[in-house]
Amino acid sequence: MAVMALHLIVAAALHLLSSLVYAIPFEAARQNTVELVRNVNPDNVNMTNFCTAYTYIDQVSENSPRADDCFQIGNGILLHSNPWVGNGQKKELFKYRTCAFGLESSEDPEGIVLKVGNGDIAQVIATSKVLYTHNGFLGTTGSMNCKRVMGPGTIDNVQWRLYRTNYVPQD
Repeated sequence: MAVMALHLIVAAALHLLSSLVYAIPFEAARQNTVELVRNVNPDNVNMTNFCTAYTYIDQVSENSPRADDCFQIGNGILLHSNPWVGNGQKKELFKYRTCAFGLESSEDPEGIVLKVGNGDIAQVIATSKVLYTHNGFLGTTGSMNCKRVMGPGTIDNVQWRLYRTNYVPQD
């Protein structure tokens, strides 16, 4: 309970600093992932999380991807239980129709290897969709602290982004 209260205090402080940046308490963000889990067979879902301290910035514009396309990425990710291990450089991990999900280390990527779980990605997509869908479109970026597998220190601040692909919808 004290941890949840601390998360709420942090969220309120960040909200006061900027009207666009929100820190979502872990449990509240996890609840937003429930909708993703309902769309896949729960017996096949093994969510792994290696990241904490998720932040979100609303960047929706006329060039943003369709929210439903981003949600499909989240559904597909829940079927993969292996973590994604990256070297910290900018990388597009997934895309579906108009939406892509990518990561980039905010620190010098030299010698850094980090882990991101399917639960981390599903969580930021579900929370983004709930909070920042405007007229069916979604454009969000943020950060999260993820565990390092190699390199100095134990965590790395990772920038994530949901952005538009070159796909042209036919409808």
